[in-house]
Amino acid sequence: MASPKVCFYPLHSGGMEDALVIACRLTEKACGLGHRVHLLARSESQVKQLDQLLWQFRPESFIPHQCLVAGGDDPDPGIRVTLGTAEQVPAEPEVLINLHPDVWEEHPAFRDIREIVAADEEERSHGRQRYRFYQDRGYPLQTQQLRGS
Repeated sequence: MASPKVCFYPLHSGGMEDALVIACRLTEKACGLGHRVHLLARSESQVKQLDQLLWQFRPESFIPHQCLVAGGDDPDPGIRVTLGTAEQVPAEPEVLINLHPDVWEEHPAFRDIREIVAADEEERSHGRQRYRFYQDRGYPLQTQQLRGS
């Protein structure tokens, strides 16, 4: 299995709330291209925030999604977007959007990883650590500058 390609999206300003909106934008784009997306949240409360944002972040857009919960129902195969914490692994991993401060141990199952880095110093430090982790393993790395971030 080939190494996943990893793309970092550093925000020039804004904190975690802005990172969540960027995650929704990236999810919408990936879904539009026909990909399955899993959003890795850092907590159950962040899963709930993402759940709400995916319903309302753009009035003209709705992204069907399923929140994975420990011991809950299996993911619906018709749903292309899942949300969860590190304890929940999607059935068909393809694109991972990581909002967690650490590299997820399940990351090798994905072929495409998107790392969003909020602008505050603590988040940037976590982002640099994740970048070094992937770099040390020889993963193909990219950085994308976002307009309006």
